[in-house]
Amino acid sequence: MCLPTGKLEKLVKISIVVPIYNEADGIKHFLEELRFVIENLKHDFEVLLVNDGSTDNTFSEIKSVKWSKVQIINLISNSGHMAALEAGLSLCSGEVVITMDSDLQHPVECIPIMIERYLSSNCDVVLGIRERTKSESLIKRKLSDHFYRILSVLSKTKIEKNAGDFRLMSRQVVTTLNNLPEQQKVFRFLVTTFGYKIQTFKFIAPERKFGQSKYSYKHLWRLAITSLIGFSTAPLTAIFVGGLVVFMISIVYVIYLLVNYLIGNTPPGWTSLAVLVVSLSSIQIIAIGLIGRYISEILSEIRARPRYIIRNIENEGQ
Repeated sequence: MCLPTGKLEKLVKISIVVPIYNEADGIKHFLEELRFVIENLKHDFEVLLVNDGSTDNTFSEIKSVKWSKVQIINLISNSGHMAALEAGLSLCSGEVVITMDSDLQHPVECIPIMIERYLSSNCDVVLGIRERTKSESLIKRKLSDHFYRILSVLSKTKIEKNAGDFRLMSRQVVTTLNNLPEQQKVFRFLVTTFGYKIQTFKFIAPERKFGQSKYSYKHLWRLAITSLIGFSTAPLTAIFVGGLVVFMISIVYVIYLLVNYLIGNTPPGWTSLAVLVVSLSSIQIIAIGLIGRYISEILSEIRARPRYIIRNIENEGQ
């Protein structure tokens, strides 16, 4: 459980962005707990519920709560969790933005400590790190751990393990994310890419009381592939390097074949055929690798991620 450790004195406007898909069973309970927590704080709040094309009674359940702080953003169809987050981030107006899920596995009682951590430090992001429990399958835990480790190495960026979408961000961070032109935005990794100052806190996700997880192994696999492609060009570089290695090995092998041909250890026609196959194969691999390198540069240009971000400009003469 997360508990605040001091007073929250500086007043700010805080936006809470919550993607929702088929959460009719538990959305009222979530809003009740959220309302209890934030109405005891002195800050100005807005709650943006992004209804991601729900096909159950989620919308009517939200409407029945009758809470003036709530705005409902109804997407035409189910666009996916990241797209729903993007819609909410583009429409929120707070100086500080908190993103979280509505299934109560992101504890609402952690919100005060997130705000306090932000106000009492010079950080840009306060990131929730989920502590693994034995209730999760061993396979899922191991796959997740290895994925975060591999992605950190390939992207050359420190990616916090077990960090999801439970986070607080400053307006500058949100503006940076909103201005990115790329289509496949994975926010949990993007926030660590640009060098913003990050503080973390740990939380234990309670057992799910309502509904079922929308992230199946299929969705997690798709997220992993999107993240790997979006944050690293290492696989393309590996193909090019592999092509060069194969080419060097093929040169040695061709020399070996020619020597055997000259001393008469090969049947007629074998040497010419083998040299032709090895040479063409190595050239093809190099060509594919070279194309991959060009594609990686094209990807970097298309993403158009900022090469630098200015925090502020100070004039000593003023």
